[in-house]
Amino acid sequence: MSVPAQPWALIVRVTDACDVGCTHCCVSAVPKGATICAKLLDAALQCAAEAGVELVHFSGGEPLLHVELEDFVLRASRAGYFAEVTTSTFTIPGEPTVGRVAALRAAGLSRVMLSYDAAHARRVPIDQYAEFMREALACGLEVCALVVEWPGSEWPIDRVRAECGARGVQTEAVDWCRSGLSRVGRSAMSDRPGSGEAAICPYVLTAPTLAPTGDVYLCPNARTSTPLFRLGSLVDESLSDILARQQASSFYRGLAAIGPHEAARRFGLPSSHTPADMCACCQLVLDRAADDRAFQAVASAAPPANESIPLDTDSLLPGHRRFVHGEQRPAVGCTCG
Repeated sequence: MSVPAQPWALIVRVTDACDVGCTHCCVSAVPKGATICAKLLDAALQCAAEAGVELVHFSGGEPLLHVELEDFVLRASRAGYFAEVTTSTFTIPGEPTVGRVAALRAAGLSRVMLSYDAAHARRVPIDQYAEFMREALACGLEVCALVVEWPGSEWPIDRVRAECGARGVQTEAVDWCRSGLSRVGRSAMSDRPGSGEAAICPYVLTAPTLAPTGDVYLCPNARTSTPLFRLGSLVDESLSDILARQQASSFYRGLAAIGPHEAARRFGLPSSHTPADMCACCQLVLDRAADDRAFQAVASAAPPANESIPLDTDSLLPGHRRFVHGEQRPAVGCTCG
């Protein structure tokens, strides 16, 4: 199924701090990473709805490390947004996490996306992860389990699901989602093989990302050193103006219409030099688009301004797919992957 590609989610990186050091971290989070302030969040929330945003997704780094996370969720939910958080359940060593579940739910959280894999397992015991998942389900939250796999990983999705089930989790009520290792952020330097195939990205034009600095980025996954990845800054202008400029841009519309791999082909990059991983390929396109020929090759693929660009919702996570289509969550969760 498809719908017009337009901003339906605002991703808010509440912090770039995290102690886990995951191989696949797209922002290369570190223990002393920057955190966002309420003033920037409020500025974004005031304008996001005008651009069509209905969902606010809080991410990091590790968002549980931000002491104002519950307040941020409350601000978003009171403003009428559907609020969700992605977390590995890691927090300050020795600090219980279960109490945070009830507090976040009381603040208006609707869905929690729980990330786990071999990298997380070094710092987050599976007992803690499963306990958080049990409490989230008991509170009535939608729960999605996100597992990043790579060949030889000690924690593939089947093991995570089995271990959670053995600890009393009602696993059939959880959306189980498998992801390959993308070559972005810290994983770009990893010797582990990446994964992916040519596709049209579901996040271009649809999920702008607000960083702790106030910078607004194209999506949550590519590197910030690429100039075209940065759409603007809330320090200088409103989110409405930033997103309106993005939606009108023939370059971004072209990238959304044909995807990174076709964009790379159109400016002449041989397939032997094109990364299979979509995020890594998008980085390459954004870098090469600094050259006018490459920029025009992508921009020329954009449909006319009065035509919508279809978003392939089958490529979204199940909870996001249901949200975009306005569907109710089924009584028994999805087990995709």
